[in-house]
Amino acid sequence: FPEVSGLIVHGINGSVVVPALALLLLVSSVFAAVPRGSWWAGAVLLLVAVQAMLGFSASDLPALGALHGATALLLFTAAVLTGRRARVPVAGTDAAEPARSAAQV
Repeated sequence: FPEVSGLIVHGINGSVVVPALALLLLVSSVFAAVPRGSWWAGAVLLLVAVQAMLGFSASDLPALGALHGATALLLFTAAVLTGRRARVPVAGTDAAEPARSAAQV
């Protein structure tokens, strides 16, 4: 993206797309059987809100740009950890048992 259009795409992603995805993650985590999944999804949503506010405030105080970058790294880490927790099967559920193929039935 050349110059200004890249900033526009970055702003739209940060103010609309990513918050919507984080909200969907929180809603879906309520129905998933992931231990502390809702807690992690809430942390992602909170970090997205902080990230958006830092992005909006960076024009008033340019030093917040460094915090905007650091929060992006924290947000990425929290999202990756949330996704990895969703892949671990919970003991006592059907997901903890290996799936049987048609040949085993």
